Amino acid sequence: MAETTQQHDSETAAASSSVAEQEQDLRERLGVPPAPKRPSAARSSRVMAALKTLLWVAPLTALIWTYAEREQLATHTVHVAVKIVAGSPDRVVTLLSPDDSYLDLDLKAPRASLDSLRDDLAAGRLPPLEVRLNEDQPYGEYEIDLVDRIGRNELLQRRAINVVRARPAVRIKVEPKGVRDVRVIKRPQDRIVGDVEFVPRTIRLEGPAATLDKLKPEQLVVEADLSRFTNRPPKTYEEAVSLIVPKDPGLSISPQQVTAKVHIRESSTKELGSIRVDVRLPAATLAEDTRIIVAPKRLFNVDIAGPPDAIELIDTNAFQPVVILELTPEDLASDGQKTKRLRPQDYWMPKDVVVTNPDQDIKYTVTIVDPRK
Repeated sequence: MAETTQQHDSETAAASSSVAEQEQDLRERLGVPPAPKRPSAARSSRVMAALKTLLWVAPLTALIWTYAEREQLATHTVHVAVKIVAGSPDRVVTLLSPDDSYLDLDLKAPRASLDSLRDDLAAGRLPPLEVRLNEDQPYGEYEIDLVDRIGRNELLQRRAINVVRARPAVRIKVEPKGVRDVRVIKRPQDRIVGDVEFVPRTIRLEGPAATLDKLKPEQLVVEADLSRFTNRPPKTYEEAVSLIVPKDPGLSISPQQVTAKVHIRESSTKELGSIRVDVRLPAATLAEDTRIIVAPKRLFNVDIAGPPDAIELIDTNAFQPVVILELTPEDLASDGQKTKRLRPQDYWMPKDVVVTNPDQDIKYTVTIVDPRK
């Protein structure tokens, strides 16, 4: 059987060889070029492997180029706010210029970092860049180069951003620090019929020692915003309220909120036809005796609100309400008719009685006389 199979294979191979020879002979007679050779299995395998390699190498190469472009160093100028803080607890620093605390910073960093910083600026997510001075920063008023200090800001370091230049010039004032305990009081314009208690009653006021030393005793207070309680019904409330930050940028308060215990009482309202006007003059003006001041003796149509028993004191003439027209040297500096706007604290009323229309104007006349005539 094996001999028969071997014989059949030999015959098949011989036939195939004969067919191939006949095909080649026919192509030569007709002038047709020989058929191209089919690629071997090994060559096909190499081509497929190359194609597979290209499929993952090409995207990786594109990714590398993209990353390289993002990491390429670029320059950009940004307009940012800075906050300069003292490096020692016994010093306080005041930024004298620029007035708005903004600087133009020339930056050099990877393009991706600059793009991220610009996005944060545009979205308002970037807080003022804190710049901390040295612990032994000298006292005095002088210009200071902040480039290196700004560059040490954590926000910039985290993004590998270098500060090349900062402008305009920065001028600071470094002074000894002072601390005062000041009382928390109610704002005069927050007209509340009732009692108010603050917890804590005093807070810390910090700033330049020289500035604090110049404050008068009546200025060593901080006002609490109680406007939310003015239209509430009688009841006892206990809520956190904000304190009014001092206008002087060199002063700060801590804490910035306290707890207000507000007891609003039942109240009655009444319109007073008129109340007496008392004029107060500076001591120097009284000593000179060179001015004649003419002011109204009564203020009309004053609306009040308060506990019924307190208002009864006015009705029975047991209490005489008064408004104080307090004139300053500036009010008396020149001749002519002038106008003074009254404030809530200018009215003298029984306890817990408030004036609900305090912002009235009083007209008065100043005449300066020559004592030699």
